[in-house]
Amino acid sequence: MKIKLTFLFIAFLLCGAMWSQKTISDSIIKMIHSDSCALERELDETITEWKKEDNINDESRTICVLYLETSPTFPGGEQAMLKFIADSLNYPSSAYKRGIEGRVVVRFVIDETGEITDITLLRGIDEECDAEVIRVVERMPRWEPGKLNGIKVPVYFNLPITFRLNPNSGDQTR
Repeated sequence: MKIKLTFLFIAFLLCGAMWSQKTISDSIIKMIHSDSCALERELDETITEWKKEDNINDESRTICVLYLETSPTFPGGEQAMLKFIADSLNYPSSAYKRGIEGRVVVRFVIDETGEITDITLLRGIDEECDAEVIRVVERMPRWEPGKLNGIKVPVYFNLPITFRLNPNSGDQTR
């Protein structure tokens, strides 16, 4: 009898805890939903205010957004970007001779003017291949910047570039 009562008491506590968690979660979701419009307006006003100031590149003012109205685009679109990379990228000869293959991933910021800044190597395969990818990204033309609520904002962009050897021909493929 004592074991049954203890079990029922524990089950009651667990159900109560789950119910209170659900209630708390529902309250948080309602709060987030009701405050999202106010948050958007506040973010919009803050960005506009910062744009009016002289030091808009102050690194202490980083904004992380969860969505964009418009993503940044390479001039001419994605196909133009792929063509630019294919035309500009050279497989480093020493890496080719050593049989180095793999994917290099870089992250960069497309700022409010469309310029590429803050190029960071996220994943490398070889010092020369990594440097070649960074060189190509540095040569990219100005992009159309991303927008949030009609305002141009800086956006992170991750770009993977694969170096692949083609053993059937003497050609270097990327």
